[in-house]
Amino acid sequence: MNRKNKLSAIEKLLHDKAQLEALIEVYEKKLGKDFVYIRNNSSSLIISGFTSILFPASDKSKKDKEKPALSSGKDIKKTSLEKPITFFDWLIIGKRLVPIVWEIAQPFVLTWCINTAKGLIAKIFTKKKNRVL
Repeated sequence: MNRKNKLSAIEKLLHDKAQLEALIEVYEKKLGKDFVYIRNNSSSLIISGFTSILFPASDKSKKDKEKPALSSGKDIKKTSLEKPITFFDWLIIGKRLVPIVWEIAQPFVLTWCINTAKGLIAKIFTKKKNRVL
């Protein structure tokens, strides 16, 4: 048997360790690039996220966009973007927005409740002075 082709267990482990360290370095660089991209484009990413929540595009509409129709105007089918937004579409949009709106409104509601409770407690425990004219 050839000793050069066979690696001992320790040599295999060291080789695997070196490969893993190289992979970790590659992934760290990729992750760093992703974070830089997110930091530089955060506002557009947030806006596109809200847009995708408000106006979700189905796979069918994406395919229709990619393949333009070459036939006459009578044969062209309406895409989902050309259809009017129905009541049920608004319900779906509202259902997707409720958690986001609640996360935004929660601090304001909590602050209002605390201030109202303080005012009620203050009214209960403070004495009113009778004024004599």
